[in-house]
Amino acid sequence: MILACLLAALVVVIAGLTLGNYLDPDSESNASSAAETNQPTEKTEVELSSEPKAEPEQESEDWDVEVAEESKAAVGAVTDPTDIRVLVNKLNPLTPASFAPGDLVSAAGAGVTDTDPSIVLRAEAAEHAAQMSIDAAAAGAGFGVTSGFRSYETQNQLYSNYSAVDGQAAADTYSARPSFSEHQTGLAFDAIAPAAGCYDLGCFGSTPAAGWLAQNSWQYGFILRYPEGSQPVVGYMYEPWHFRYIGVDLARDYHESGAATYEEFLGEPAAPNYAN
Repeated sequence: MILACLLAALVVVIAGLTLGNYLDPDSESNASSAAETNQPTEKTEVELSSEPKAEPEQESEDWDVEVAEESKAAVGAVTDPTDIRVLVNKLNPLTPASFAPGDLVSAAGAGVTDTDPSIVLRAEAAEHAAQMSIDAAAAGAGFGVTSGFRSYETQNQLYSNYSAVDGQAAADTYSARPSFSEHQTGLAFDAIAPAAGCYDLGCFGSTPAAGWLAQNSWQYGFILRYPEGSQPVVGYMYEPWHFRYIGVDLARDYHESGAATYEEFLGEPAAPNYAN
């Protein structure tokens, strides 16, 4: 009887120890379970959407202004004769002096109306001049080109002839010396208006074409290079027939700037006279 009681008591003790070990929060197995339970989980879309989002970085408001100023400064520095933006005047001759562009094409072949096939321009200028002439004709202001690219030799002959007839001082007011002429770039042309009965430069200023070109040429990348009253800056008398290609984007900027001359637009000094 006593032995049975002892055995029963021993069973109770053993059972208690086993149950206590199972429930002990400091046991290795329970610590592992707790650690697993407390592991971070991936956030749901709802939780993510409720969190504040970082504001995107704002671009500087001065960016466009800075770029525009850098672009303008770069244009003023262009001396490469192959660059359509090149500045050519009495203080900025072409280098080399005998420069001739390598992409000359027939203006008439490109589509310029009322133009002799022998007259050539640089390909890009010819393409835009062609579209401009077509649109001008449609507006009742048709024009043709009477002079485009001129070589160093041709310009030298013209200038020498004018100087011999009128004297050098007078010739310098209406004719460029060789290597100082925009015509040598292949980017400039002189216009006539056969549709209005005008076949020379002297009558062009009074034709509808002159007014139309003065108002609209910038849309095609051209500018009136020697406006009325600009001789103290550009160095030449008023030439309503002389248009220079500088590219569509730059011509738009020029037009919107309100500048009276290309020199003013570029921030370059006036060039009324040659340096020597």
